[in-house]
Amino acid sequence: MAALNGNLADQLQNQLSYTNLQNGVDIKPFAPSPSYKRMAQRRKVPEGELCAVCSDLATGYHYGVASCNGCKTFFRRTIVSEQTFICQYNGNCDVNKNIRCACRHCRFNKCLAVGMDAKAIQNDRDRIGPTKKAKLSSGSDEDQAITPHRMQDQEIVEHLTQVEGLCQELRRCMMRDVSTVQQALSSPCLLFETPELSIDPSTVFKELYPASMNDIRMWNIREMRICIEWGKTFDAYQRLSHYDQVSVLRLFCSH
Repeated sequence: MAALNGNLADQLQNQLSYTNLQNGVDIKPFAPSPSYKRMAQRRKVPEGELCAVCSDLATGYHYGVASCNGCKTFFRRTIVSEQTFICQYNGNCDVNKNIRCACRHCRFNKCLAVGMDAKAIQNDRDRIGPTKKAKLSSGSDEDQAITPHRMQDQEIVEHLTQVEGLCQELRRCMMRDVSTVQQALSSPCLLFETPELSIDPSTVFKELYPASMNDIRMWNIREMRICIEWGKTFDAYQRLSHYDQVSVLRLFCSH
């Protein structure tokens, strides 16, 4: 843990960044007919249909694709807010219902690849605009549920819930040895490898017993590693310099 020199510049140079999401995209509404709108509203997914993005259970056809509420909300908020994302693994992250929030770059890529249409979002905004303004004037609870802040909160909660589940699995697994904090920070995130990792026998207990100093040390190191892996799932943490990443880690460990 003492060797804290160096930075992640070489790794960060390999990261992919998105340009402005709406650059070169014509999102002018195509003025769909009333009959088209009614047909789209009636269209329902067959029972058991899966989300084309993450393979969770689809709740309907959103922006032209059978998808779940989570991916629908993520795609809409990404387009509306014109966010940019970075992938630390060259755009090769898996996207499924267990880790769909881990890499937003690859999740957005998957949304586009399966056919989600940015134009449909613009049309949707034009259609619901007057209704939303009316709700704003009434201050209803229903309006609160569709604000961008609420959409962002929903994604954050989803991300934290899924990552915590992966952390629980990783606690029981064999982890690659690292000799320095720099090595732990710069290595690929272990949370995405939990299905391929073996169970660590030292984490399996048939009965309770008083912990030895070695047990306490082992679990302290393990929790430190999990803390690092947890932080690596956040874009904001990945964008920090190596020095700042270590500073955040130290601050966490001091509490």
